[in-house]
Amino acid sequence: MKYSLLILLFMSPLAMAIFSPAAYVTDSGIEITPVIATSIQYDDNVTNENESNNQISSMLLELEPSIFVKATHGNNYFYGDYILTKGNYFNSSEDNYLDHRFDLISELNINHRNRLNLAYEFDRLHEARGTGISEGISSTTDGFDEPIEYSAHYFHANYAYGSEGAKGQIVGSVGYYDRSYENFREVTRFRDYDENHYGAAFYYRMTSSTRLFMDIQQENRRYQTTAPQQPSLDNDVTYYYMGAEWDISGKTSGIAKFGLQDKRFRDGNRSDFRGNSWDIKLSWSPRRYSTLSLSTLQQAKDPDQAGDYIKETAYAIGWQHFWRERFYTDLSYTNSDESYTGINRKDTTNTWQISANYDMRRWLTFSLGWDYTDRTSSQPGIDSNKQVWSLTATFGL
Repeated sequence: MKYSLLILLFMSPLAMAIFSPAAYVTDSGIEITPVIATSIQYDDNVTNENESNNQISSMLLELEPSIFVKATHGNNYFYGDYILTKGNYFNSSEDNYLDHRFDLISELNINHRNRLNLAYEFDRLHEARGTGISEGISSTTDGFDEPIEYSAHYFHANYAYGSEGAKGQIVGSVGYYDRSYENFREVTRFRDYDENHYGAAFYYRMTSSTRLFMDIQQENRRYQTTAPQQPSLDNDVTYYYMGAEWDISGKTSGIAKFGLQDKRFRDGNRSDFRGNSWDIKLSWSPRRYSTLSLSTLQQAKDPDQAGDYIKETAYAIGWQHFWRERFYTDLSYTNSDESYTGINRKDTTNTWQISANYDMRRWLTFSLGWDYTDRTSSQPGIDSNKQVWSLTATFGL
């Protein structure tokens, strides 16, 4: 579970992709894999401005060194990674950024019926100007003179009882998330929050490749500060889902869950939500070199600015195709509709993404990409569009 921007579509390279950097293996068997990516990009609307006369266009140089660590002890596995992302704009140094991501994951196989997964993540990230809290606020005229930065801690524990091939399996989970903004505190302090979440699911195996499940999830979000003369945003959310997951002969896989979301605010002056919710991700490979991905979701989520909640409905489609063993393309389209409750606002966002990728060597790959995002809104000042061209080289050992 992630609390950053929702990614609806994730397409993993097929087995034909040959980029597989080698790991340095220590005497104790720990695998260490360093990777570095460098990208040159052109962004025609760096601060996501609404009016063309205020838009800033700029080249961007991005460097992303990372290190991945894996250790094995019997049937237990331990993973760690650190990713640093440094971005420098040629024409807009105010928008430069330095992001950090750090993860620790353990998979503990106590015996064939009992498994425990633990995960910790630390992020020090940024919101580009004109997104998130600063969305729709003219960065060139209204005072946000740099990206908004925040830190986040996330802990998650997942316990499963029942062997992988058993007819039934019970899974329980607990987690904690904390987000604190670092700058523009006169505005951002009202969006600091922490959240506890709990869950339980029962899985029933129909066939060797298909399982049905029932899933209940609870999230309790508490904001650190309430804005003056505004009702509290503190809320409790419960999801009641039924669904299925499957993986059939490498041809088709997916997970589909449908149900009810119940979102209730602790302050009676805000409007609650009780309605349908779903989360579906499908993947189909009619040929081993071609994969079609579909996804859709509906949920009620907290706003970054005004309003009680946002009802979001999103759809995405993607296609990955290997034209040659080393050369493949990725195409995707995403549509998101957001209806606000508490204010009169409705947004529609369409995003197109295209990339061509060439695995020159096992340790070297190149990617040429184009992203285009178009947002329309019933609220003045929110409309914007931007396109980003990029050329990326990724190196390993």
